[in-house]
Amino acid sequence: MPARTTVISAIVKNSDEGLRPMTASEFLQMSGRAGRRGMDEVGHVVVIHSDYEDLDEVGALARAGADPLVSRFTPVYGMVLNLLQVHTRDEARELIERSFGQFVIEQSKGEYADLYASVIGEVKKNSTLYCTDQKLGDVNDWKNLRSKLDNLNRSIKVMKNKLEDCGEELTKQFEQDVQDRDRLAEKIAAMHCQTCEHRIRCAKMYRSYQKAIKRKEELEELIERSRTSYWRQFMALEAVLSEVGYMADHRPTWEGEMVASLRATNILLLGEIVLSGILEELEPAELAGVASALVLGDARVSMMRPLEPSKNAEWTIQAICAIASDVEALQERYDVHVPVLINSTFSGITEFWCRGTSWRDVREFLGDENEGDLVKVMRRTLDILRQFERAPHVSERLAELCRQAEELLDRDEVHEAVMWSE
Repeated sequence: MPARTTVISAIVKNSDEGLRPMTASEFLQMSGRAGRRGMDEVGHVVVIHSDYEDLDEVGALARAGADPLVSRFTPVYGMVLNLLQVHTRDEARELIERSFGQFVIEQSKGEYADLYASVIGEVKKNSTLYCTDQKLGDVNDWKNLRSKLDNLNRSIKVMKNKLEDCGEELTKQFEQDVQDRDRLAEKIAAMHCQTCEHRIRCAKMYRSYQKAIKRKEELEELIERSRTSYWRQFMALEAVLSEVGYMADHRPTWEGEMVASLRATNILLLGEIVLSGILEELEPAELAGVASALVLGDARVSMMRPLEPSKNAEWTIQAICAIASDVEALQERYDVHVPVLINSTFSGITEFWCRGTSWRDVREFLGDENEGDLVKVMRRTLDILRQFERAPHVSERLAELCRQAEELLDRDEVHEAVMWSE
């Protein structure tokens, strides 16, 4: 909320990567809360000093402008399926290339412009010959022929010392090498570079020219890869979906339509789990526990007293982990990096709750700090169960199991209405 004075207690933040300095944009955002609109002419920002933080760093943050905009846009499976449900592949590409992420890439190409211009200048400078009637690369041809002549001379010298002790075959080879040497020497003598005073400078210039051409080609490849990076990601995702049968002829199949209706980090993984049929072998309470393993992700949570799920649920989670390994291997083949996360930390306690246990009994297995985490996971589990229930082409058996699991899960402290009434 806006206030007359904003107090910033530290200029370091705890993130997924550990402690890191606050960015200029984060500092600006927090500072911007100082001063109430229509009430205060000036807002004040106070940064609490710490022995571990340099005053110069605070000053630099205060003077710095906002960081450049960074696009979080990235193609995902759902985008591929939903776009190709209603658009052709060419239309989908046009939409991808009009995204904000692509706009940021196009803007950043200016960073390469000066470098590219410099490289082009190097190419031109090193392709200007001292001898205007010669071709670029003549000096390199001359050098190669000279090297070949030197090798022949060495070979002839070695054979000459052995001729008396060798047979007719080596004598013929010796005579052939002498003829080749003489023809090569005549060819070299007729070349302009043989007597040209600029040949050493030309050779050095040609080496610089070759290096500049290589840098130019590398830079052009980098620019092209940057320009088409989102589309290449899109095509890789489509290739994965096609391999598992969710796409055919650039259109979603019925399996693809089912998966496209889901909202999750990796809907391909969810689709493979649903279509495997293993969820249909569970009881409703077991299904809720297993589903919680699909939504917890890489959250760092723990339980004071671990509670294992039932044997049937545990077997299903193991089967899901095997499916996840297959999905991960498939993604690696196509250089696709969508997280594949299974975390069953709360599976047992979720199943325990769905069997009618009170929240007081549930709390005995948790640390106080994990109650909120468990409620969040259970509500996310409710959401994924509802998605499975309403997804097109899902079997009636699974839809009914999801409905029953929702009824067991959505009560008392977990019921969503509680959040709004508290």
